[in-house]
Amino acid sequence: MSNIQESYLHCENLVKSHYENFSIGSLLLPKDIKKHLYAIYSFCRNTDDIGDSFSNNKIEKLNNLESLKLELYKCYNSNYSSTNPYMIALQNTINEFSIPIEPFLKLIESNKIDQNKFRYKNFKELEHYCSNSANPVGHLVLKVFGYGDDLRKKLSDYTCTALQLTNFIQDIQTDYNLGRIYIPNDDMKNFNCTEEDIANANMTSDFIRLIEFQTKRAYELFQKGQNLFPLVTKKFRTDIKLFSLGGIKTLDKIKSQGYDVFNKPSRLTKLNKIEIIIKTIISK
Repeated sequence: MSNIQESYLHCENLVKSHYENFSIGSLLLPKDIKKHLYAIYSFCRNTDDIGDSFSNNKIEKLNNLESLKLELYKCYNSNYSSTNPYMIALQNTINEFSIPIEPFLKLIESNKIDQNKFRYKNFKELEHYCSNSANPVGHLVLKVFGYGDDLRKKLSDYTCTALQLTNFIQDIQTDYNLGRIYIPNDDMKNFNCTEEDIANANMTSDFIRLIEFQTKRAYELFQKGQNLFPLVTKKFRTDIKLFSLGGIKTLDKIKSQGYDVFNKPSRLTKLNKIEIIIKTIISK
């Protein structure tokens, strides 16, 4: 096995051990394309691991993110040869698809934001965060699929932001334990909710209405994003649909459980994933 092949295998193992909805989305892709998504998702995972470390040393996290940025820039130097398997695979993918550096830089920037910003005043601020933390992933996927136009990227943004919001809803307590709240302050005030409700897992009627509102917003974005489906070749359309339907299924689960994000698991089961795949293939 070559060094490149081993590097992509490292990426695949990392992705399969961490991502849930991403693994659904990549299930039916051609193997020669799938490996490149593994390289991209591995970069996302490694970046997030730095930003989400339970270490309280903010300076250390920022320095590590800056080191990652320097390593990333080296990937755009044709004379550079990394010893890091994840970067070896990433550099190969970057070169094969002529991927610009900006989406990767935004992903690093979002983790830098996380070290300094822990609350969001309104949805506009949260949208800006998603434009760095989630939307670049969609742009990278589209680039591997052969697309780089503004229309497809905009439609992809709807889905990626919706996926990010879905994660914020289901991980609300986990994020709080990291010191962050990704539910806009304005929304919490409008529904008479406080941070203590999150800290104490208070599923009050007001908090249920708050989560219902957040869920509806994500549903609407997923719906807008579905306009991307007919603009993608059949070879990749199923994959795009799976991303969307995986997120929608999670929202459905949250809704069916009375929006109880504290006491009832909203992670998709293997059966849920199989149902999504079958539904997508039938509707192809």
